[in-house]
Parts: sequence; C-alpha cells; structure tokens
Amino acid sequence: MPKTRHGRPAGNAVSTERILFIGERDAHPDPAALLPGAQEVRVAALSEIGADLLGAVRPTIVISPLVDRGWDAVEVADALARAGYEGRYRATADVLPDAGLVRREVRRVARALDFDVLVTGPGRARVH
Repeated sequence: MPKTRHGRPAGNAVSTERILFIGERDAHPDPAALLPGAQEVRVAALSEIGADLLGAVRPTIVISPLVDRGWDAVEVADALARAGYEGRYRATADVLPDAGLVRREVRRVARALDFDVLVTGPGRARVH
C-alpha cells in the first residue's frame, strides 16, 4: 500500500492507527481516547526510543506528555529524529500559554517531524 512521507496510507486507503505513547500511561490520559478509532497502543519509556522500537511498532503517531518526570517533548523529538522517525508526533498538555514557542524548540532539533501540541484541557482533546 503506498504511503505518504509521514507513514500514513496514501489516498483513501484505510489503516489501523498505531499509537506509540512515550511516558507512564497511568499518570496521563488514555492515549487511545485522544485518537478515536485507534486500534493499537504501545507504551514505552524515553530510553527505549530507537530504530528497533520504531520498526517493531511502526507507529502512525507518537504521543507523549509535554513534560514528564525528568524529560520534555524536545528530548522526545530529538530521540525520535535520531532514530529516523519522520511521522506525526503530538505532545499533550492540560494548558499551554505559548504553543508556538514549543513548536519552534521542537523544530530546532527535529525538522522532519510532523509536530504539534495537543491541549487536553476539558472538552479540548482531539488529535489532528
């Protein structure tokens, strides 16, 4: 099946969304709830990000908290870029006064990522 550069099927092809969630799942909202129709969710630690993990999971999207215990989304983006990932990556935050600042910082270390911040405050959570 032909793919776009972000790993999604080209055209109208139907595929299973595979989420790679970086962080402690119990400490954050259910990543599958952020992406209606998601079929597969794999949880991993920041230290596990590498070509082997990405090859095994083949994520259609990576989701992590903007900030977690001891790391932030810039570090996740850097690890993903070093592992060769160029797909969708969304960082979640309950509130965020300056999403543009975060986007610029992530682009500085990982230009090839399709990155954005997902504000998950009440009534807002939806992945694009």
